[in-house]
Amino acid sequence: MKIYKTIITSLSLLFCLQGIANADSEAAPYPWVTTSKNEKILFKMVPQKFHWENDDRSLVVDREAFGIAYKIDDSGGFEELWRVEGWYAFGGEISDDGKYFVRYGPWASDQKGFTDLAIAFYESGELLKEYQVQELIKNTNSLEHSVSHYQWKARSQSKPNGFEYRSYFHLVMIDKTAYRFNYETGEIVDVGIDVNAKSPTEASHEKLARKNISGIGILSESDFQDAYEEHFTLYFIEAHEGEMSDVHYKDPVWETHLRPKKKYSHVCIGSMTLPIHDGGVVRTSITPSEIDNAFETALSHPYILHRFEGETSQAQLVLYLQEDLLHKNTKHLKNQYKKVKRAELAEEKLRDWTEFWITPNSPECTSFFLNTKTKEIIYFDRPSWSAPSVLSLAGPDWKEQTREPEH
Repeated sequence: MKIYKTIITSLSLLFCLQGIANADSEAAPYPWVTTSKNEKILFKMVPQKFHWENDDRSLVVDREAFGIAYKIDDSGGFEELWRVEGWYAFGGEISDDGKYFVRYGPWASDQKGFTDLAIAFYESGELLKEYQVQELIKNTNSLEHSVSHYQWKARSQSKPNGFEYRSYFHLVMIDKTAYRFNYETGEIVDVGIDVNAKSPTEASHEKLARKNISGIGILSESDFQDAYEEHFTLYFIEAHEGEMSDVHYKDPVWETHLRPKKKYSHVCIGSMTLPIHDGGVVRTSITPSEIDNAFETALSHPYILHRFEGETSQAQLVLYLQEDLLHKNTKHLKNQYKKVKRAELAEEKLRDWTEFWITPNSPECTSFFLNTKTKEIIYFDRPSWSAPSVLSLAGPDWKEQTREPEH
C-alpha cells in the first residue's frame, strides 16, 4: 500500500512536481521492444515493479527491471537467448545474431560532471565495456541543457547510430564527434567528425528556416509586441518544432522569456509558448496586468515564501504561459484537480489557474498550480519518477497527517 503524506492547512491545496521544469520531467520507464536489422531477433525491456509501504515511504521492489533477447524459431515461436536484470534503459540496439546488445544511457542529469552513462556493450547479457558522457564528449559547451537534464546525442547525422559491418558500432555525439566501436569488445577503434551532424536545436532551427519562420520575425508581426515590451524585456526568442516533455505540440511553436521591468521581492521570469498559426502568426489574450497579478499573488502566499527560504539566493519564480492560459499543462492540472478536489475543473475556471516553478541553481525544482482568485495551490511532491505521489495541503499551521492514495 502506498502511503500519502498530507499537510493540512486552512489556506490552500498544493500539488508539486519536483525535478521538472519547462514541461521538462524525468521520463517514467515503460516496456518496449526493438528488433535487429534483419528482424530475426528481438529484445524486450521491462521496468522495475515496486510499491511503497509504511509512513516512512519505504520502497519495496516486487520485481527488478529486466530485458530478454529472443530469436524467432521455425515454428514462429520465441526462443530465449539470454537475459539481463537489475537495470533499465530507454533504448538500445541488438545485433543480427542476437549475441550483442548496445545500451544507451538513462536520463542524463549530471549537468556539471557529465558522469551519466552514455553507452554500454554486452555479450549474451554480460557487460563488456561502458562509457560515461564525459568520456566521449569533446566539447561540453555543445551539450544542450534543460533545467533537469541535458542532451548529448546528435538529432540528425550523416548515417544513423547502430551496428555496421565488420563488428563495428557507430555513434555520433551532439558536438559532431563520430565514434566507431568494436561491438565485440566495446573498444573505440576510430574517432572522427560528422560535419553534417546537428543538435536537437540546430535540426529544429534548420527545419523552420526552410519554412522561413524565425522567432524575431514572428514577434515583429504580433499584435502584442508593444504592450509586452512596455512591461517586459523579451529574450531567448525562438521558433522551433513542438517537441517537449509532458506537453506536445503538433505544429511549430514560438517561445520567449519575459523579464518583468517591475521589481518584485524575488526574481520573476515568464516563459511563454504560443503555437505558430498559418502565415507565421502567434496570438495571445493574456495581458501584462494578468501576469503581474499572478506574480504578486504567488509572492504573497505564505507557503511559497516558505519554499524560498530553503532555496539559494539565485532562486527564481518562473511562470509558464501557453496561448491564452497562465499555465502549460492543462491535462495535468485537470487530473490533479480532480484527485484533490474530487470534482471536475470547469473550463471557464482554467484561466484562474497559473503554473509556477521555483528554480534553484540546480536540476531540482518545485512546481505548483496556483489559483489567483481562491489562493488555492495544488502540488504533488515527487522527487523523481520512482517516488510516490504525495498530495498535500499547505498553509501557516503546517500540521501533518497521512492520507490514502487516490486511484
